[in-house]
This record gives sequence, structure tokens and C-alpha cells, in this order.
Amino acid sequence: TGQAGLWVVDASGGEPRNVLAGWQYEPQDYAWLASGQLAVSAMIGGRTALFHVDPATATRTEVLGGRRRLSGFSWDTAGSVVAYVATSLTRPTELYVARRDGSGERQVTRFNDALNREVAWADAERFTYRSVGNLEIEAWLMKPYGYEPGKKYPLVLYIHGGPHSAYGENWFDEFQNLAGAGMWVLFTNPRGSSGYGAAFTYSTRGRWGDEDYQDLMRAVDIAARRADVDSKRMGVTGGSYRGFMTAWITTRTHRFKAAQADRMISNWTSWYGQSDAQGLTEFEFYGKPWENWKLYDELSPMRHVGKVRMPTLI
Repeated sequence: TGQAGLWVVDASGGEPRNVLAGWQYEPQDYAWLASGQLAVSAMIGGRTALFHVDPATATRTEVLGGRRRLSGFSWDTAGSVVAYVATSLTRPTELYVARRDGSGERQVTRFNDALNREVAWADAERFTYRSVGNLEIEAWLMKPYGYEPGKKYPLVLYIHGGPHSAYGENWFDEFQNLAGAGMWVLFTNPRGSSGYGAAFTYSTRGRWGDEDYQDLMRAVDIAARRADVDSKRMGVTGGSYRGFMTAWITTRTHRFKAAQADRMISNWTSWYGQSDAQGLTEFEFYGKPWENWKLYDELSPMRHVGKVRMPTLI
């Protein structure tokens, strides 16, 4: 659960130094450059950026970024050109190359050109808000296809899995399907998400359905106040952790008209006995079921099923 860093040490020995000490974010890919600098990529919330880091001074310079997700960085032998995959909310993934300093960026594949010409991808408005403990949460609201000012449209809260994963500035077919059907799509990275530092990511340990639930509901509050959102026609959905959270929401509020719980877990003890991933709850719930019966029981949506009123597809 500790914050990831990037350490360097002289080849002859000495004291290792974390060149990212004190930074909120955590490194992903990294490479030495011929200049003696380090190329380091990181999730900056819902986007990705590539930095040059001076190992002597620990200064960082962003050279590639913007509202998009980048991955798969690969450098030429001289460290002067980098190749990577990029995607944004309105563009599926393609391969790009750029110079070491981020200049001369060029798209080198066109796998999705025909699709992009055929489909009007929906974009999303990014916003942040303050939640429990004054913690800043990042969120997006995707506009329905055919949007007309003055009209109201239904809204779907779409929750991500993990919980230690994240939504962000990338193309996602499931969002586009809902937006294409004429609905707002609200997606957010509540506490427990990755991309905001280890303290944020692991703050939900042993507390699933508490502050993370409140983070989600505050985003819904903000969206529901809009004049173009039909707050009487809202739904909620998600799979895996988000399937659990969807089920949990059905036991906590009646504000949604319908729910769809995908790959959901309603009883943590029975899940533990059938799953091949028991380590998830052993870590998140501080032990095996028989070591923490109370937590496994209280966090099982089935324990509270008598409170459910909304139609739910499982």
C-alpha cells in the first residue's frame, strides 16, 4: 500500500535516491535517455503524461500529455524517438511516434479511420468536486447523441471495477453505446481509484461502500441539478467491484429507477468459497472470512436486500 517511487543509485554503490520523492503520482514505464535524463510515464488522474526527469535535481518536465491516455512507450536505440499508443474520449487507440522532447508527433496507424467517419463519438465534460474530508474527486459527464438544448435526458451512473482501477480520457465502447442511445453517462473516479497516489488508492481498504459510495452520490447530486438531466430517470450500472457497488447502492437509496449489476458479488463469504481470487478480499477485508466474519457480513449487499426497491437486472 506504499507509494511507488523511482530510485536511482550509482553503479559503484552508494545511497539510493527516490527521484520522485514527494510527488502525488506514481511512475509506470521508465527508460534512460542518452541525455542522462529519465523518461517516465505516469497516470495523472484520468489522463497519462510522459515526463523527462533529471536524476540529479529531480526536476520533472512534461513532454507528452493532454486529455488522453498513453501507453506502451518504446524508444529507439538512440533514445531520440518514442512510439506509443494513444486514445481519447472520442478516438479509439492508434499508434503514434514523437521526438524525445514531444515535438513532431505523428500518427502512424489508421485502423479506425473508417469507423471514425461512420460514427459520431460523444465527448465528455470533465469536472472535479469536493467530497467527504474535502477530498477532490475527478469525474466526467458524457453528452447524449442528438443532444438539443432545452430538453431533458436520462442519466446512467457508470461505476468502474477494481476498485483500484480508473476511468479517464480514453475511448470506451460501453459509454458510447449508452450515449448513442440518448443518455447522459456519468463516470467518476471515487476514492479507491488508481492514478491519484497510494493514499487515495488504498483509502477504501476495509471501508468499501462507505466514503466511496458518498463520492459517487455527490457526483450524482451535481449532475442531477442540471436543467438538461432528467433526475427522475436515472440508472446505475457496473461490473465486478462496480457490480458490488451497484448492488450496494440498491440497498442504500431509492433515487435510481433501475440498476444493472454485472459480474456482481452479493455475499462475500460465498464468493470467497467459489472464487480463484481470494487474495482480493484477504487484502481488502483484513483476513479470511473466518478471521473477520463481521466485515464480510456487513459488506455483503445480500445482508441488506430487504431494503431494495428498484428493479435490478443481475
